[in-house]
Amino acid sequence: MTELLRLSCSLSAALFVTACSTPPPSLPTPLPTDEPGAVSASAALPAPSVAAPSASAPLPVASAPPTMCTKMACMDGLEIELRPQVARPGHYEVTVTAGSEKATCAIEFPYPACGKPATRCEGTLPMMAVESGCELPKAQQTFPKLRVGEAPARVSVSVRRDGKDRSEGLAPELIPVYSEARPNGPSCPPVCQSGHLVGSWREKGDPLPK
Repeated sequence: MTELLRLSCSLSAALFVTACSTPPPSLPTPLPTDEPGAVSASAALPAPSVAAPSASAPLPVASAPPTMCTKMACMDGLEIELRPQVARPGHYEVTVTAGSEKATCAIEFPYPACGKPATRCEGTLPMMAVESGCELPKAQQTFPKLRVGEAPARVSVSVRRDGKDRSEGLAPELIPVYSEARPNGPSCPPVCQSGHLVGSWREKGDPLPK
């Protein structure tokens, strides 16, 4: 009877040791779910990094700002200065020819009293005489300058006083010197030409101008 009890106790102890030393079965890995509040396995992974642009990539080129132009106007013009400026008294007719166009200005010099016109210009070439100094003594007055409203490359000038030709000394053709004007900026229209020339004449028998 005593031996049976010992054998039973030994078997019970062996079964207990075996049961305690067996590892528990592993649990299956949960699959992703669409249930609200559930976090998928992929969501737990860090987001992939974005590569920085290569240093050799071309940078965008900024376009040039638009040209800003004002709206000022200008016109071509030629100023003709005749010498001697203090001319002999008389009734003058000065004719300027440019190509197929010409105009003649009748000039009373010295000037009459201020308020009375001393010049009158007519012709196909736009031209005017600029009177100045009517308030001065007659011996100090200067012959008017002529202004042409175009920019001809060449002109010819003739002068008559009291019906006689006084053009001795004037070249058959005079070449003006022009400068360019752009009142609205260097890249903006319009472009106008402004010129000046000096024509010297003498009456027959007068000494050559110095």
